[in-house]
Amino acid sequence: MEIRMLQEQELWNALNLCYQRSMDRVWEMAGRVPDPTGYKAEREAYFQKKLAYEEWLERFRGGQIVVFGAFEKGELNGAAVLDSGNAQILLLAAKRGAKEQETAAALLFELACFANARIPRDSFLVEAQPEEAGFYRQLRFMGNPQQMPGGVVYLYRNIAQILSEGRPKKKRTGLWIGLGIGAAVIVLLLLILVGSIFAKWFTKVVREEMQEQQQNGALEIPYEMPYNEEDPFDDDGDAYDDGEDDTVMGIEGYTAENIGYEAEMQEYQKESDNAAGYYIYFDIQYPELTGLPKETEGEINRLLKECAMQTEMRYYSQPTEEIKEWMLRQGQPIVLSQVRYNICYMTDDLICVVFEDNYAAGNIHQTKLDMRVVTIGIKDAAVYDVSDVLRVDDSFASLWRDSAKDSYPDLDLLADFRADEYQEMLAGEYAEKGVRTEMILTGDGIEIGFVYDYTNSSDEICNGYATIDFSKDELMDYQKNADFWNMVKAEK
Repeated sequence: MEIRMLQEQELWNALNLCYQRSMDRVWEMAGRVPDPTGYKAEREAYFQKKLAYEEWLERFRGGQIVVFGAFEKGELNGAAVLDSGNAQILLLAAKRGAKEQETAAALLFELACFANARIPRDSFLVEAQPEEAGFYRQLRFMGNPQQMPGGVVYLYRNIAQILSEGRPKKKRTGLWIGLGIGAAVIVLLLLILVGSIFAKWFTKVVREEMQEQQQNGALEIPYEMPYNEEDPFDDDGDAYDDGEDDTVMGIEGYTAENIGYEAEMQEYQKESDNAAGYYIYFDIQYPELTGLPKETEGEINRLLKECAMQTEMRYYSQPTEEIKEWMLRQGQPIVLSQVRYNICYMTDDLICVVFEDNYAAGNIHQTKLDMRVVTIGIKDAAVYDVSDVLRVDDSFASLWRDSAKDSYPDLDLLADFRADEYQEMLAGEYAEKGVRTEMILTGDGIEIGFVYDYTNSSDEICNGYATIDFSKDELMDYQKNADFWNMVKAEK
């Protein structure tokens, strides 16, 4: 797949692709509304007006938008349009089929490279139509409580997270790296170079078609219905092929056989009641255990829920006076938190749950990522962290740092902290400096790493997490707390 910035003469093809994909979704949704015929006619008129060529051409020539295209063997398979002033994604579409999600994610990454270098915003915003909301949520966009007429919803996603997700990794582990401006500028220059080369490949037939359409005034975007009337949902592929999840949410959980309890998902959802004086949106999931003795079950469930709810508690339900004052100074303050979890280890002795929290606190452009882990003893509700189970001396600090260099040579932490600081960092002594240590117990060993949120010496915000997975054999020389390791060894 090749992705590049498009030239003016290619704008029509990009808009046409976006229109066709919008109408695909209209037909998909038509089967779920009371008046399918009226709905299709109304939405067709809406998208034809929205994608009127002359208006987009004027904005393109005025430098108000930037357009990217994704190509397979010279054929345009995806397009994206970004407002070059405020990082709003105006259009994003890929041809229907098995590679739709892959193409859309690749386009999103290139938009993030451009925005990171050119636009002073932390997050992309999308004004999603009802037909588009599911598509953007598949791309991990998060909802904003501000609603608009017609079912339209604002969605957002952090740009630094997109950049880190798109970078190649040498080993499977959870990683989100906040990229610096310099790297994005290099990527952008490469994109411009590739764009100038691909522009020469544009065919004479398309140029002539463009000229003819422009001579006739406003361009009407043609649409050929890809379905037959009898089977409007006929498709030859899965529209959403997510591929491998390379974050902590993709860790394959280990569950022992015949354990004496169960875990059920609980949800906490709340939208703006303005009780705190600012917008709120919480969509938080966490596990709740049943089948254990009452006392330990209650304590374990409290620990699990509190780990999931930390953003909600800090900024909404249990804020300090300092946090309250800070929030109210933000103009139109907002608190959003979307939390998902993964049970990575579950036996009669231990449970380990990792939570990933996409959140915004203050305003919509202050979106960040947090990763939290809790490892709990089932029989006594004891909580274990890195310093409880491992001897984090200079040797182990060097082992972690060397592994990180091999896997993530561009990791912010490697550049921003000295080698002799890592022992204290792993021991949990750098929390006030914005670096927190976490460990994730898995069936094969332990992933150990850092969650970070700090401003470096170049005044750049660094936010994300990085973990390295170690086997039990690799950790043999550093183990302490024999009771913990006996519980682990008893299982695998």
